[in-house]
Amino acid sequence: MAFDPLGIVRTLNEHEVRFAVVGGFAVAAHGVVRATEDLDVVTDRGLANAERLTAALRSLNATASQPLEPEVLVRRLDLRVSTDLGQIHLLREVPGIPDYRRLERESVEVDGIRFEIPTIEALRQMKREAGRDKDRIDLAELDELHGSG
Repeated sequence: MAFDPLGIVRTLNEHEVRFAVVGGFAVAAHGVVRATEDLDVVTDRGLANAERLTAALRSLNATASQPLEPEVLVRRLDLRVSTDLGQIHLLREVPGIPDYRRLERESVEVDGIRFEIPTIEALRQMKREAGRDKDRIDLAELDELHGSG
């Protein structure tokens, strides 16, 4: 199975899921090229959105350690999901990553597919707070491309 993050984004869009892409794919959307093995997303945890997310995940033949039901997807549960198009990491209670309603974001288009990512300022803040080696590297590359922030 090849990792197809744009295919995952397309499916989430088709099901009208309210979500933002964070992590490596968001960094790439801001111009920093780096490999990533999963699609990190923050979703609106309202019940209606969880129902749409459940339908999208079912269409991707998703599996996870928890049942993929709306009642589970509204919880504060960090969840890794395997799909036909690759891994999705549903981020809930991760230090430095705000929930969907508080996340400052902007819309971008990649290969004709529109989706939301954090603003560069919000992404920098998340990377600072995460503080991992790869986050420091991402910050340095974002600064090189966009000026220090």
